Amino acid sequence: MLSTLVLSRRCTNNALVKNFFGVLCLCLAPCLSLSAGDALSQRHAGQGELILTQLDSAPFPHPDRAQGHKYEDKFFSAEDHYSDKTVGIFIPKGFHSGKTIDFVVHFHGWANNVTSVFERYKLIEQLVESRRKAILVVPQGPRNASDSFGGKLEDAGGFKRFMADVMATLPERTSLTNKKVAVGKIILSGHSGGYHVISSILERGGLTDHVNEVGCSMPFTGRPISFFPGSRRPMVGCSIFTPRTAGQRSKPKS
Repeated sequence: MLSTLVLSRRCTNNALVKNFFGVLCLCLAPCLSLSAGDALSQRHAGQGELILTQLDSAPFPHPDRAQGHKYEDKFFSAEDHYSDKTVGIFIPKGFHSGKTIDFVVHFHGWANNVTSVFERYKLIEQLVESRRKAILVVPQGPRNASDSFGGKLEDAGGFKRFMADVMATLPERTSLTNKKVAVGKIILSGHSGGYHVISSILERGGLTDHVNEVGCSMPFTGRPISFFPGSRRPMVGCSIFTPRTAGQRSKPKS
């Protein structure tokens, strides 16, 4: 009887401990995420100003992924893969805005996230070394998922709304306090599946006339696309393939 009572108490205590740690992890999750963002910002403090912010106009969540997404035999839930509104914004050291601000907007490929993209592909280092006077913007696409869908940025006017939010965020969250500036030239950059959202942005994003360069690494792997439709500006486009992916691409329509 005594041993049964002791065992019962142990089970109850174990359950309480598990519940306590479960609640603690839920409470600390936002703090841990924030700390990761802070650490990333601190690592690049010598190169400029990096913030990770949340924007309602970011690609997700989106109604078309409200029930998640299945690719082959893998299912990606909406909660884990299509609810992150994170947008990374990097301002190079010594950057000064005039009447307009130029941007490089980068879209990651499959199985990735904003923090990983900055670290793995050295995006900040590349921008700094290029000496391009532009601000780098990296929105979170499908988080760690096998999916090329661009969410709200594929909607009509979605990219224009997104860039308006980015412009509004600059004086609120960064050292750039001038609110009387406009969007200048835009470079769209994409890796692998990131080409998909770029195609939609050029077709119906609302800022096509501001886009003057497009760069894609290993793109054109899912659908035929139409680059530079209806633009009245001359644009420069390039694509880079590895020997493995060169035979998999679809030819873009001119």
